[in-house]
Amino acid sequence: MMNHYFFIRQLAFELDQQLRGATIEQLLSSSKDELFFQFKKEDKSHQLRLNWETNLSLLQFLTDTEHLPKQYEKQLFDAWGGLVSSVDAFIGERIIRIRLQNDLSIYLKLFGQTGNALLMQGQKVISVFRRSKQKDYEFDPTMLLLDSPETAFETIWNHLGATHKVFSQSSAVGLLALDHSAKSSWLKAPRFEILKEEIYPKYNKYINDTLSPLELSNHFLRIYLPFYLFDREKLRLLSPLKAALEKIEKRLADGYSRLQSLAEKDSFELKGHLLLANAHQLAKGLKEVTLENWNTPPLQVRIKLNPDISIADNATRIYEKGKNQHIEKQKLEEYIHTLHEELQQKEQKITAIESIGNLKELNKYIKKEKATTSVIHPWRVMKFASFEVWIGKNATGNDELLRVVHKDDLWLHARLVTGSHVVIRNAGRKVPQNVLEQAASWAAWYSKSKHESLSPVIYTPRKFVRKPKGAKPGAVLVEKEQVIMVPPMPPMLPNQ
Repeated sequence: MMNHYFFIRQLAFELDQQLRGATIEQLLSSSKDELFFQFKKEDKSHQLRLNWETNLSLLQFLTDTEHLPKQYEKQLFDAWGGLVSSVDAFIGERIIRIRLQNDLSIYLKLFGQTGNALLMQGQKVISVFRRSKQKDYEFDPTMLLLDSPETAFETIWNHLGATHKVFSQSSAVGLLALDHSAKSSWLKAPRFEILKEEIYPKYNKYINDTLSPLELSNHFLRIYLPFYLFDREKLRLLSPLKAALEKIEKRLADGYSRLQSLAEKDSFELKGHLLLANAHQLAKGLKEVTLENWNTPPLQVRIKLNPDISIADNATRIYEKGKNQHIEKQKLEEYIHTLHEELQQKEQKITAIESIGNLKELNKYIKKEKATTSVIHPWRVMKFASFEVWIGKNATGNDELLRVVHKDDLWLHARLVTGSHVVIRNAGRKVPQNVLEQAASWAAWYSKSKHESLSPVIYTPRKFVRKPKGAKPGAVLVEKEQVIMVPPMPPMLPNQ
């Protein structure tokens, strides 16, 4: 609406009738995108509100209002106390000028999100409201042609040219376009037609086309701004959730793919059984052997061997690999289960936000989420099986982690290298071997030994870890530790 020249023209003429002879009492601002003028005329207060927060410039003019922000706008301070001599429009421009005494003027640029309010002394810009728009200091008003209610329609048409975009209904930004069939009476009684096919159809039901331009501008701001802020805030909340959901779905697909790959591999346990069953006919020194798979005859299984050890020792080595294969499968299944839980949580949040119907409800939801959201700590929180594992993010985070965990929680750290402190929040409960191995692999990953194939990791109850007086951040003394050898793994898919 506010980007349509003909509509802005009528607003300027109506504002001139309202504000001519008024005094600017104060200028206030609730944000960098919103400016309030407080006028006084004949013992009545008037408020002019400009908003550049949306893709439109929004204007509202109210009388005897008490809903004003508390923060003074100091950029345009020289305009305070100024007496309004006129409010003007310019041919073909989306600019309104508020002329004051003492050669001061305020130019309101209604250019959508790039709009601004400029204070000018004569032809020079002396201050601007939106300081990020520094190019507005180069604004040259001498290029503008003054408009007036008496300007003939044909004069405007000839000056702008019949091809000018402001005459194109398809390019008009807003709900309104001039009814050109009323050209002869347009200057005295402006008529506007609501375009049902325009870009804001969902607001049509709120608009009454019998309102004056200023009444319509007031009404449109009250309707449009809450809708816009609601849509924007909703998008801000939904976008990261949907992006996270997409990542989880990709990880799930990867996890299932790796699980399927494991299932399709010949079992190491089967290979070990086949070797032992055929050991009597296999000689030491073989690099590879092909044996019939008794589970799926006549298919055969190819088994790589170490020629330097016996068949029995080869079978033992393959059985050990089978144990690792089983652990990998178990970890994958637990990881997939965790991902499904995260997926469900994200989907529930998205459904809850999408079901909210207005800004008031959305603000309540945001407030509730902030109250329930845990404080951001300097450590990562991972979940494995039924245990939480905390991983320090840095040296100071390691110290803070040690300070808050339970004395019987299990503490881990990569041996003899710098790295993160890792704590299994078990509070004295027995920690299963797979949980210990997983946490140890994370401790190895977040250390200087992350690139080793196997890394020694020490572990002990938290009560046996103490911070010496005056020690550097992260430095501790450890007693009664045990050591476990694990491959370093990040807290994602195992071995990824």
